[in-house]
Amino acid sequence: MESLFQLKQSELKFRQTVIAHDMTKAEREDCREKVAEARAMASDDTSGEFIFRVRGPPGDMKILKLRKRN
Repeated sequence: MESLFQLKQSELKFRQTVIAHDMTKAEREDCREKVAEARAMASDDTSGEFIFRVRGPPGDMKILKLRKRN
């Protein structure tokens, strides 16, 4: 996992490889719920200054409120 960044400089067939967390069904469902909650928070935000993202390791994901870049 420490050398995953090297895939970007490798041969073309390896550059298109996607690495993701291996999650259980419960963790995937939790992730879906958090993403839906983050989308709802984004639609409720009337100022338009923030974006909401789900971050963290599986099983401990959190919704972060981040300022939009200009």
